Amino acid sequence: MMVGGVALEPGLSMECSKSWRGHRPHRGARRGWGPGVLRWAYPLLLAGLLAADRTGAWAQTTYYEENFDCLDAAPLGEGPGRYGWGVGWRGDGWRADLNTGASPATDANGIDVNGSSFGGGDDPYENFLLTGHPAWTDVTISADMASSDNDAMGLVARFSSRDQYYACWVTKDNAPTCNPAQPMAAATFALVRVDTTQTCTADYIVASGTFTYAAGQTYRMELSAVGGTVRCTIGGETLTYTDANPLPGGYAGLMSFDNGAGTGQVIFDNVLVVGQDPDQD
Repeated sequence: MMVGGVALEPGLSMECSKSWRGHRPHRGARRGWGPGVLRWAYPLLLAGLLAADRTGAWAQTTYYEENFDCLDAAPLGEGPGRYGWGVGWRGDGWRADLNTGASPATDANGIDVNGSSFGGGDDPYENFLLTGHPAWTDVTISADMASSDNDAMGLVARFSSRDQYYACWVTKDNAPTCNPAQPMAAATFALVRVDTTQTCTADYIVASGTFTYAAGQTYRMELSAVGGTVRCTIGGETLTYTDANPLPGGYAGLMSFDNGAGTGQVIFDNVLVVGQDPDQD
């Protein structure tokens, strides 16, 4: 349908078309190709650089914003880059519902999918919804999240492949572990550094806390990776890890593990990714 010369998709208002379905990349947007795990699918739609603070040598920039208010899509994370998202596990394309948020479409762990583990294969250990570019290094991603289930939900940064990334999650029961047959988490709030070139010990957890989420309540989590400092905050509690050998740049996004029952019981909303623009362009 045409309204004032603007083509609208069925069910989308003029306001939604103006905000590009709630997805807001910024000035200078460019396309990038995913790392090996994503190249099978498509080039991800990138956010460009819009300097928000030009007072220092490095200007903080908004890379990506998404409120999902105008998105009604299932799958959400399959291409070619239609909505600016990709998936870490092809078994779950995720979904978005108008004015609600984004949710995983499955409720799976390593017992449900034989051969699951950190890295390598295509399985629920990397059930991520990803956006961005492999050059994203010093970034902070934040999002609202709520679960009426009881397993892991969180954020991911510097995802260069299924074998290397930082993640932060909260859980009341299960989370990714070194032993897929025993998914019971060792903590309720954890910061992990996954690098499968190293033997999995302590579930790759590098910092942990005691925060516990209440079912159905919305929390805002923030995960940052700046240089070798990785920090995660939720509910007034912060975990910090100093990495002597920082992981390379990569995508950022949302994570779910064994959570949601595929019926919208886990919801993410109001995603914001900010970073550093060294030349302030």
